[in-house]
Amino acid sequence: MIQAEHDSPRTENEIIGQSFPEITSKSLVGRVVTLPDALKGKIVLVCIAFIRSVQSMIGSWVHPFGREFGKDSMFTVYEVPMIISNDMPLDLEEISG
Repeated sequence: MIQAEHDSPRTENEIIGQSFPEITSKSLVGRVVTLPDALKGKIVLVCIAFIRSVQSMIGSWVHPFGREFGKDSMFTVYEVPMIISNDMPLDLEEISG
């Protein structure tokens, strides 16, 4: 279940088919990125982490995708941390082929 602030929980069936929400942030290399616009025409894996302990799970997706598509210049992985600590802004991690 996914629950947005001030919303009631939504099931998978209510989420499927919804547009990816617009997210604008600065990547770790300083490039301003807006999702989903930056995804157009690319082979993309977007990983959204809500807790730090999922990093190994993200790696379990990123590494096979990298082996399969890593040499393709259209391949990109975005890791979107939704973990806020010490009022620090969110930064996207972008890994490109």
